Amino acid sequence: MYSGITMSLFRLPEGFIEWRLDMPGPVNILNEQAIREWGEVLDVLEQAGETKGLVITSGKNSFIAGADVKSFPTIFSGSEKNVEQWAARSQTLCDRIEMLPFPSVVAIDRFALGGGLELALSADYRVITHGSRLGLPEVTLGLCPGWGGSVRLSRLIGLDAALTYIAGGKSIDSNAAISLCLADLAVKSDELLNESMALLKSKARSKSLWEGRREVKRTPLQAYSLNTRVESESQDDAFQAPAEIRRLVFSNASVAFDEALRAERELFARLAKRHEARNLVGLFIAEQALKKRSARYVAQFPKVDVGGVVGAGVMGGGIAFQMATHGLNVVLKDISQTALDLGIDTIEGYLSKQTKRGKLTAFEAETAFAKVTSTLEDAPISQCQLVVEAVAERVDIKSAVLSTLEGQLSDGAILSSNTSTISINTLARHLSRPQNFCGIHFFNPVPAMALVEVVRGEKTSDDTISRAVAFAAAIGKAPIVVNDGAGFYVNRILFPYFNAFNRLLDAGVGFYRIDRVMERFGWPMGPAALADVIGLDILVHADTVLQDAFPDRMLHHAPVIAEELLDAGARGKKSGSGFYNYSVDVRDVHQKTSSVIAENYASGTITVEEISDQEIVDRLMIPMCLEAARCLADNTISSAEDADLAAVMGLGFPRFRGGPLSYIKSVGTENFMKSALSLEYLGPLYQMNLSLSLFDR
Repeated sequence: MYSGITMSLFRLPEGFIEWRLDMPGPVNILNEQAIREWGEVLDVLEQAGETKGLVITSGKNSFIAGADVKSFPTIFSGSEKNVEQWAARSQTLCDRIEMLPFPSVVAIDRFALGGGLELALSADYRVITHGSRLGLPEVTLGLCPGWGGSVRLSRLIGLDAALTYIAGGKSIDSNAAISLCLADLAVKSDELLNESMALLKSKARSKSLWEGRREVKRTPLQAYSLNTRVESESQDDAFQAPAEIRRLVFSNASVAFDEALRAERELFARLAKRHEARNLVGLFIAEQALKKRSARYVAQFPKVDVGGVVGAGVMGGGIAFQMATHGLNVVLKDISQTALDLGIDTIEGYLSKQTKRGKLTAFEAETAFAKVTSTLEDAPISQCQLVVEAVAERVDIKSAVLSTLEGQLSDGAILSSNTSTISINTLARHLSRPQNFCGIHFFNPVPAMALVEVVRGEKTSDDTISRAVAFAAAIGKAPIVVNDGAGFYVNRILFPYFNAFNRLLDAGVGFYRIDRVMERFGWPMGPAALADVIGLDILVHADTVLQDAFPDRMLHHAPVIAEELLDAGARGKKSGSGFYNYSVDVRDVHQKTSSVIAENYASGTITVEEISDQEIVDRLMIPMCLEAARCLADNTISSAEDADLAAVMGLGFPRFRGGPLSYIKSVGTENFMKSALSLEYLGPLYQMNLSLSLFDR
């Protein structure tokens, strides 16, 4: 009947038709070719006589992953009207499925996301496999559904549920899909086609059945069912897309179908033209490129079977946990039984949490734990193909441990350091095989932080870097390669931010206010809370390293409040006090209150009236963004995409702001320059000394 590059039509017995989606590549993506063929398929179906029903299937082991996000930057570069017309075209295609003169069933295996679910919603019935995920995650890209999804989903599953899933971007599991009547049947994968056909045949017997289903999707919800009210949104919430989506879904619930579709595509076009969507789409594309790049290394290099972690404790235990849960046999070594016990306790704690959250079964947790061998002896290390050194962050200790380890490893084994600040070149000086040595910098807590910095030293070979990237990707991390230098990339851009924070404290701005301002800006926590989470002892040590490396701009010229707190015995959250005091009440609820001691250390006299929230943001963000640009200029990091992605994954940089370099573009290069120039009086931390072309990369 029809055969295209991405989809085909087949006649089935008894007057039924199969529409099979099978795009080139591992998953179905609704790209421009697929959308064009979608229209051609409908041309054929609308003219198909003597047809009893349509089953929509996938030639892949999943249904549709969504629209082609890689094409969004080009599409969104046009006018708002052009973007709206692009959405309207696919809305029309969904309408045409819904208006076919025979019933339709879509067979969904594994997932139907974004445009894939919007296509599926336009069919009359949906059969899914157990464990499938359905969702409209467009909000995670700063967008709303644009092909009719917000309208049909709210009328199918009710306003409350629709608001939760559309504005929250959460996926709907197979159990919820059945209970919400989003799907009609959940079956095993090998029964999907047969059960879909059986449902189609049963519904095709009565026209009133499938026409009634269509009427539900196209009829406004009755006023008495609109119990949900959209809460008033605080203007402090800088990322406004979720609030606008909630308002759209709520207001559209009670209007005519065509009017609701128009409102949806209009909002889609408005959101698509904003910086937030550009930033989030850019990050998504960068993440996909990183995954592809990493997957090539994983396929190219043999998997590490036995990995070593030298230096137990919380960090070492976390790294060992990550290795073991991804199938590696792990040797966890320390010279102290106390440290070794802490490492094992850390692993057990993480396994327990993952089991309680359903991410691991009890059997999987037991299997992973059995893969870890803890030892005080040197001999077991010799069997490791890759070792991560994770001892105390001191050059003398690390150098001694690394030299000893090198002698115990085979000539082809990779030796790495989990150092967060110390130069890889410095650590390589006393090694006889520096070409096999690199940095593999994990972030704490290891299970929660996706980023790993793979650090290239002057003598590190390309093969070592490639194998280290393959190792990190194989254990579930996102490896970004950086060149050696104090703080590498992530910590190097973080400490100008902390330096700026300290200057604000010394000027008399309260840390509680600073934290609230930066949380409203989009950070998951402000600089004071972040310092406590990192640990003031670790913070002060790393700050010293960065000051020594970049004294011209990172040297402090006023008391460092974190140092004063540390001298008073406060180490942050782990000790129960820092900028905040941490406790657990009788109900086992964690409490956090401002530390009076910390408040008293700030000696300045600046008042609330003398400094605006925007100036607080500028004073903190400008040094970080300038340092990111310097890292790009001196090749510490190889691309603007990696620079932004590393900041988001490693620091919690507000995702909708895109990363430090995207933030400069969002503000506007000229506006950013003006703000920086207005603060130059504060010293070199705010002085640009950079080629402006950097900001346009």
